[in-house]
Amino acid sequence: MSIWRYINIPVFFAGLGAMPPASGINYISWVLWGFIFNYVIRRFHFRWWMRYNYILSAALDAGLAFSTILVFLALGLPKAGGIELNWWGNT
Repeated sequence: MSIWRYINIPVFFAGLGAMPPASGINYISWVLWGFIFNYVIRRFHFRWWMRYNYILSAALDAGLAFSTILVFLALGLPKAGGIELNWWGNT
């Protein structure tokens, strides 16, 4: 049996197309955490995964949304034009 029978190529490429433009470190961290939580923990600690994986996913999504709003409010609104940061990474 081949591992390719579990992979749906159109869904795989559609998922890649839906990812935001990011650097390699973003993709590596997504793959790493996805592998850890959806393979390792599911395989070796299935009861814990079954109970907490959905809650963990919701918490990570909510944390991202909250931090996005917080960064916008902290950096985008002050002084009616936002705070301009001059550092080597954004020039």
